[in-house]
Amino acid sequence: MIGWNELHARIMGEATQAVVGKPDMGTMAFVRCLTPEVVESLANDKAFAPSGWTVWRVANIEEENSRTITADRAVELRESKGTAVLLLVDTIRAGAGMDGIYSAAQEVDETSLFTQALRLAREEVKHSFSPRIRDYAETAVKKARRFGHRFQISPWTEFDFLTRIAAEKRHPGELLYLVGLWPVKPNDAAPTADSLDMAQSFVERLLGTAVAGLTPAQRIETLKLLNPSPEQITDLERFLWTAATMPLFAALAELVDKPHLWINALKVERAAQTIQSIELVPWRTKMERIAKWSGLIDGADADDPPLFILDPEADKTANYSRLEVHWRARPDNLEKSTVEYRVTIVTDMEEELASREIAHTGKREEKCRFTNDDFSMLSDDALIGAKVIVSVNGNHEVEEQESEEFTIRFGRPPEHEPAGVGKKVRTFSEGLIELEERTSVSDLASATQSWPVDSKGFVLLRAPQRGKSFRVFCPPLIREVEKRWGEQSGNIGRWRVRVRASGMRVTEPEFVPLSAPASPAKQTLWNRVSNASRRMADRFSTFSGVGQIYDEKSSLPDTFKKRLKM
Repeated sequence: MIGWNELHARIMGEATQAVVGKPDMGTMAFVRCLTPEVVESLANDKAFAPSGWTVWRVANIEEENSRTITADRAVELRESKGTAVLLLVDTIRAGAGMDGIYSAAQEVDETSLFTQALRLAREEVKHSFSPRIRDYAETAVKKARRFGHRFQISPWTEFDFLTRIAAEKRHPGELLYLVGLWPVKPNDAAPTADSLDMAQSFVERLLGTAVAGLTPAQRIETLKLLNPSPEQITDLERFLWTAATMPLFAALAELVDKPHLWINALKVERAAQTIQSIELVPWRTKMERIAKWSGLIDGADADDPPLFILDPEADKTANYSRLEVHWRARPDNLEKSTVEYRVTIVTDMEEELASREIAHTGKREEKCRFTNDDFSMLSDDALIGAKVIVSVNGNHEVEEQESEEFTIRFGRPPEHEPAGVGKKVRTFSEGLIELEERTSVSDLASATQSWPVDSKGFVLLRAPQRGKSFRVFCPPLIREVEKRWGEQSGNIGRWRVRVRASGMRVTEPEFVPLSAPASPAKQTLWNRVSNASRRMADRFSTFSGVGQIYDEKSSLPDTFKKRLKM
């Protein structure tokens, strides 16, 4: 196993010893929460030796030197009631025959094992480094261990990160790729928080799903690098082309031998120097009531914190919640995109639940919104105290701002906004055939204003004929893809999103562009389709896709008519 060292085995042995305790004759315990690679490495390393226990790896071969036996042999050992045996189960290769052991022997579960292992690993780091380096490592783990993002680091990943820091006597920044962050070149002059913020920002801007439709050059441009060398730009582009075909952790591992692409070797402009301060807009009105725009509701008692309630069946009822935060920047004439804000929801235990990076828009108030998808990792019985923190990305000279505390829980709000007025239909054309005037249909199809959307996600259309209003449900995923397609300037491609077995999505939609044809004969057709797609995306930025109406007598351009007819 790459990166394996004796400290891995020794600490895992001590942690296992702490869980299983002192053995008795005939005792058997087993571990099946580790990956096959880790199980094999532990079996081959004699430093893994819990006192009083005979260790065997259970796989598909018999090999004395590597302490490996088959499932049949493991069953024989259990029945013989000899010396205490600890089985490291390779769940891929062990095969059938282990059920009797699983039901009769003591299991070393993942939580118990890694509670001990992580404690011991932190002690090793504590003994080997200064408090500043130890704090850096702990902060890096907290930064990587986050809810609502594309991944969560496993207990083994965290353990491996801390153990390799201690064993290899290396600065944690050099090993950040192990926990899904961009590696950092050690620099005592650079603040810890700044480099870790950038380590996360580099991953999101260069390898995140939100930038999947951008070329490597466009992604690099968003970083606003300060005087990078031609070699750095070339190598960074080459790395991004290669990383596009690899899983995130494997891609970041490719940076190990490219220190000239690490943070601090790559420097960014400090555009945030021009901002003076930020000020949160209170959620409460002058009457001390919770403002409706916030998405919160008042607590049961006056002294209770406000509530943010998530409907556990929102995907079925379309009763989606949204939490909104507003703030003002000073000076108020700050140019658009001059700075970038980081908006984070943290628990009362300082654990990060969700975060957003928002570019300055130049409007009177900046805003950020969180929805059900940002809390998909929470269980339905969650009851969490939280707050919102708004800071300027990469600049800790500007004081971050914290909201008042609120409570997150699942359930149904005691009060609901009334649903949009109008007959619910599958498509607007299904409702418009009820109109008496033919010209009314053409006028509505030719309209240039957007249809309103109610609080339940229904697009509303009010016809001129009295009593004729209709609404069509627009799923949040469709709305999000439409918006992002507009940001892609209507590029031709497809979208993909990862979902759980239940159908709930766990990642942001990712745009996969199609390549232009190599044949010159097809280039003209490609250009025509690209132009039509761009114009259609522009219209979708005004009208939701479910709000499009095709009518042969409308004043829409032929391009739209043909696309809508399809």
